[in-house]
Amino acid sequence: MTDTPTQESTTKPISYKLKESQDNSLNESLVSIKEMFSSLEKSMSLLQKDFNTKIKYDKSKDTTIDSLHRELQTYREDLAFKFLRPLVLEFTRLSDQMRSLAAKYKEPSQSPEASNFAEDLDNFIREKKDISFMHDMQRARVSLTREKFDELTEHLLDTTIEKIKLAIAEAEKKGVTQFDKILMVGGSTRMPQVSRRIQEEFGQEPQFCDPDEAVAKGAAVYGHHLMLGEELVKVIAQKQGVAKEEVDTSNVDANTLKEAQEEVAEIFALPSDLVEKATTTKIVNVTSRSFGVISLNQKKDKIVRNLILKNDSVPASKIGNFGTAEDNQENVLIEIVDNFSSDQVYEVEGSRKLGEATLTIPSGLPAGAPIEITYEINEQGLLQMYAKELTEGLNVQVTIEIEDGISQKELEEAKERSKDLVMV
Repeated sequence: MTDTPTQESTTKPISYKLKESQDNSLNESLVSIKEMFSSLEKSMSLLQKDFNTKIKYDKSKDTTIDSLHRELQTYREDLAFKFLRPLVLEFTRLSDQMRSLAAKYKEPSQSPEASNFAEDLDNFIREKKDISFMHDMQRARVSLTREKFDELTEHLLDTTIEKIKLAIAEAEKKGVTQFDKILMVGGSTRMPQVSRRIQEEFGQEPQFCDPDEAVAKGAAVYGHHLMLGEELVKVIAQKQGVAKEEVDTSNVDANTLKEAQEEVAEIFALPSDLVEKATTTKIVNVTSRSFGVISLNQKKDKIVRNLILKNDSVPASKIGNFGTAEDNQENVLIEIVDNFSSDQVYEVEGSRKLGEATLTIPSGLPAGAPIEITYEINEQGLLQMYAKELTEGLNVQVTIEIEDGISQKELEEAKERSKDLVMV
């Protein structure tokens, strides 16, 4: 009977101290996490303040401002996740290094002890890892091996390699026959199999280029470039006493341009050489696809004749000359399509129909009566199609909002949201 109280008297303090230690450890962890997020919030507050002082709203640049706003919002939401991602990727990288080490010690020249070590290491790597996830308010756990993960993502790597090859082919068409570096952008490029596959395909080790923040930083740099450029135009317009729409900076004399650049530098409290570099650097927007019209070739087969080609600078305007297919043709159906080919002639099956228009033709005309079709695309992604028969001047026109451009509704919403993006 005397053992029982003694046991209680000794176990209770131990239990209490253990609990106390656990509580202290938990509190320290919570304080550390709280400080981390407090620091994160301060950083984002400074980023937002800096953003508000650097960007000035201008209705002619709604698309750019709205895109920049979305990028910065995404950047803010992803920052917390950014702290966790390196840990996961480090584990993945470590696993890959262990795999290489195991392969090395499996070589015939190694000692039996090294081979046994390699086998143990290989078995450890191949163990299944439990992954927890939540979907539709239900939590589940699945087991995943590195081999299975590589298998599940292989089709994505295939797509990546195919797109790189297409980009290289497009560059070759413009006279670029070699490249110096392959830069990795985006968090997924940290997956070890991405670097391995790229090196296998192109014989060059890729380099990381700020993969988590490159897009947001690029958007900020572009917005900064536009802001300084627009302010420069306003200053020059005031000096010349004309509307800013009439200013062409390429035709402004050197002294006036220099004075305007220095004035802009003073307005934004920036070094004059930085303003000079930003306002003389030309950034060219290009189309992400080609835009054409369905027509008949000499064999009367349907083909697509692309007028605006992929990677043409925007805004763009191209004219194509066509003719009627038959004598006494009363009208022509103009089918507007797009595709990802940069060839002037492309197949109908690989193109997507965007819209159509019917052009009335005067009666009594022979086959081959001339028709002129003009495509114009602006920086907001609006495609204008003008078609005119050249005998009597009958015409038709269509306006199409490209899917990956900005719609009129989105434009109005961007204007509303951008009211707060004013210099302070």
